[in-house]
Amino acid sequence: MKYFYAYATTEAECEAIHTIVLHSDLNIQETSIYIDNNRYDAWNQLIANLEMKDELYVYKLSSIAADGNTLFVHLTYIKNKDITIKLLDDSDLNTEQMLTLIDFVRDTQRKQIYDKQMKGIQRALEKKRNGEGDYGRPKITLPADFEVNIKKIMRKEMKHEDYREKLGFKRSTYFKFVKDLKDSWKQQELERSLRKDGKY
Repeated sequence: MKYFYAYATTEAECEAIHTIVLHSDLNIQETSIYIDNNRYDAWNQLIANLEMKDELYVYKLSSIAADGNTLFVHLTYIKNKDITIKLLDDSDLNTEQMLTLIDFVRDTQRKQIYDKQMKGIQRALEKKRNGEGDYGRPKITLPADFEVNIKKIMRKEMKHEDYREKLGFKRSTYFKFVKDLKDSWKQQELERSLRKDGKY
């Protein structure tokens, strides 16, 4: 049985294609004409009716789907069903060759994307080695009065939890900064002690 399918992007295009098919010499019944408009409802209806050895006419190869991946899926279905696909001038399309070509194009595109990603990663790593750019988690900037407020907390004038919530820090992040600050105090105290003893 003969069927026709096309994927169009506008109502005007749908109507124009429909008129062309009706006035062709192919004698395709109007009930066997399936034209989609930005969706694949008609395609789904079509494949519910397609049977082995049927003939599927298309307006042009690019009108079978909106993108390469969907085109590959549609052509694979047609090939597996052993359906002959033809253009409106009644010339056959070699589905196997079309699939091979599309597969090659998709592989080439994937490789190009991968190569671009790798180049981007290499540039990012190079910038990181040179100390340029920001990578990983966003850096947290401590307020200028952080040390002053921690000292107030040490004197029981404030509470850690209240100050942490005010800063909007996670507990682990907040107490890491507190620990780093206390460690720096210990280091400063040690250096003062060594200088006092003449050992530094």
